[in-house]
Amino acid sequence: MSSSGARSTLRRRRRRIGARGLVAAWHGLEGHCVVERGARIGPNAILNDVFVGESAQVATIEATNARIGAEARVESFVVLAPGAVIASGEVVTPFSYRTP
Repeated sequence: MSSSGARSTLRRRRRRIGARGLVAAWHGLEGHCVVERGARIGPNAILNDVFVGESAQVATIEATNARIGAEARVESFVVLAPGAVIASGEVVTPFSYRTP
């Protein structure tokens, strides 16, 4: 891989975690993920280009190009398809598949 290819890969993998945001070990944050203040990301969560709002709670999920609103709670074993939006304060139950 050329050095310019390596630099562009590093630029695309940006993450921003707000104050008091908690991201557990063994997570997968890929692409451009934003975790706002007070949000909690559980272990084994796989997030790719996902926005997580303030004080949201995210368990073991898989999400791509999704948006999770402030104070939302996404339980374990949930898949968020590209473009899925979880409203602020919404609770997504376990074993769900959410589409846009």
